Amino acid sequence: ISNQSFNKHRKLIYQNTDLAPVRRTEIFNSLILSRLLFGAETWFIQDQKTKDYLHSAIMRLYKRLLRCPSDSHVSDEEVLHKTELPAPSVLLRLKRLSYLSSLIAVGQSAHWGLLNQDTAWMNLLRDDLQWVWDQLSHSCNLGNPFEHTDRWLEVIRHHRGYWRRLLRRA
Repeated sequence: ISNQSFNKHRKLIYQNTDLAPVRRTEIFNSLILSRLLFGAETWFIQDQKTKDYLHSAIMRLYKRLLRCPSDSHVSDEEVLHKTELPAPSVLLRLKRLSYLSSLIAVGQSAHWGLLNQDTAWMNLLRDDLQWVWDQLSHSCNLGNPFEHTDRWLEVIRHHRGYWRRLLRRA
């Protein structure tokens, strides 16, 4: 679906030299990545083959955004640097953490009992929270999310704009 969407807009947007690269990236985020990552906040990918496939598919889309020839040997790090887009694994983390914010905003009507039974997804979410803390520990005074859970919940529940900025910074 994301490749079809990219092809649909390729000539008008992505190969348009009059559009600034930053603007093309913004459009790419809203048109392509939103389609690719629809529902990704609930994904639990178990096997390495699927993880590798998803990673390479996203990196191919990033390379297409940069207009890299298909036979070019550009490293993933170089592509991420040039596009200023997050790594595929980070995209999934951010989707889950944003979804956590939505669940907390819903409050009691969320099916917390069912969510707590999904231990695989909950473990991913714990790992994501640890990742955010690792990224922000030197620039944020919230404390470790597992030791200062109330602070983190306060930010997520009542300061959603600040939470989104923290995720972008991470």
